[in-house]
Amino acid sequence: MSVKLPEKFCQMLARFDFGRLTIGPIAFCGSGDYGRELLSLNEDVHWWGAGARPKNLLMVANSDPFAILLDIDTEAVYAMDPELGWEKAVQIAADFERFVRGVGTAFLCRGRGNASDDLAQSIRLGVQGHDLGFWRNLVA
Repeated sequence: MSVKLPEKFCQMLARFDFGRLTIGPIAFCGSGDYGRELLSLNEDVHWWGAGARPKNLLMVANSDPFAILLDIDTEAVYAMDPELGWEKAVQIAADFERFVRGVGTAFLCRGRGNASDDLAQSIRLGVQGHDLGFWRNLVA
């Protein structure tokens, strides 16, 4: 896979070990080797269906029911429902760091007296995402 990864994404990979990281239902990698996991997700899994993988999108994490995609051109993060396909993926964060922070916030704050709709809206705004449904699902 020959792609140029966004600088912010690379900085996050350099600062944190995603090799055995799962936050709630969001699994980045369980094998210890996130680089190998990225290759497998984007060469072996065929999350995009038939044909060639969309050149600007990489699957960077997995969840139930979503695949988490990174747009390597814009750095935006998308949630893809496999039943709808990548063409209908929704933007959930402006970049990978905001996405990870949003997921962490969701799991630190949910169920602690926070109204779930208010928490989801606050996270969506903080990560500069366009879709509220993903965050509502995560904090429920």
